[in-house]
Amino acid sequence: MIIRLLFTALFTIALSAQAFDFRSEPIRAHMKFLASDLLEGRGAGTRGYDIAANYVAAQFEAAGVAPGAGGSYFQVIPFRKTIPDDRSTVTITPDGRPSMLLRYGDGFATAGDPLHPDRTVEGRVTVVGVVRGSDPKLRDEYLVYSSHLDHVGITEPVNGDAINNGAFDNASGIAALIEIAKAMASQKPAPRRSVLFLATTAEEKGLRGADYFASNPTVPRTQLVGNINIDQVMMIDAVSDVIVHGIDASTLGDVARRVAAKHSIGISDDPFPEEVVFVRSDQYPFVKRGIPALYIDPGYKAVAPGVDAKQNQMAWIKSRYHTPSDDLGQKMDFSVPAALARFDFLIGLEVANADARPAWKPGNFFGERFGRR
Repeated sequence: MIIRLLFTALFTIALSAQAFDFRSEPIRAHMKFLASDLLEGRGAGTRGYDIAANYVAAQFEAAGVAPGAGGSYFQVIPFRKTIPDDRSTVTITPDGRPSMLLRYGDGFATAGDPLHPDRTVEGRVTVVGVVRGSDPKLRDEYLVYSSHLDHVGITEPVNGDAINNGAFDNASGIAALIEIAKAMASQKPAPRRSVLFLATTAEEKGLRGADYFASNPTVPRTQLVGNINIDQVMMIDAVSDVIVHGIDASTLGDVARRVAAKHSIGISDDPFPEEVVFVRSDQYPFVKRGIPALYIDPGYKAVAPGVDAKQNQMAWIKSRYHTPSDDLGQKMDFSVPAALARFDFLIGLEVANADARPAWKPGNFFGERFGRR
């Protein structure tokens, strides 16, 4: 009887996991809004960003994803804004050497005095949703999905266009995040652990939103068990593989390998290891707090014969990265973020239902450096 009940429970979980259909159409719809000119590039602290944040919160609410920031969908983050002028100076006094006085515009660029009490303070928000766990013993542990909502806003015009729409970077990631949240909220029963969803602010300003959340989480930090980050989905060509940054750092990588093997998804090596991507997106603030993390990209093995997906990705980075041409007019295959969302969801579902929380691999650099905090 016990065996029969266990089989029934496992079958229910497996069946439920397959019940959500990750389709291209919702991804397209989210991106068409988030990367539209109306939002003016979603610069952190701007009206366009606030509209985007309210859109994500509304999508969470419609899907049954609960507020994750003390009864609100918004974690307000104080940023101090200072405005430089030609009187701004800084004095540098190296040990045992003469002091150096630097002036703004003459060897020194400043944002003013960030400690001065009469400067302007802006509030920016990270959107936080949560799907509550169903296991009384595990529901107070949290897996975190993250993706940055901001982009670089309005800049100097390029070919007459000043709006950096941020379609790939990172309307694609937010669209995937929303669909994963919808899928997780649809699970019956709910995952054993709780799952948090973060649409972070100010990633483009130095991972500020994720760093603030990792330092000031809306739940006890010791209860954060892992992070799966989504950023800048390279959705030019359909591919048959993924790149899992952090795959050898923790047991999260073992889960990724199992899911990939089960669903015939290839795992490829990072083609640009010199870029050290694992420390350059919103997963890294979690890593620095000792929380195992993954950042997963589509790979470069094109489904269509004769297509050099890797070359196409390199060309995109050279010509469109952080420019106004990362917009809705470029070539996009919406099946790519849909497939990535499904892969990330299946990894997270296994983690959320596992008996043990993720752990760093013995001897791993990040685990040794940060995992004992």
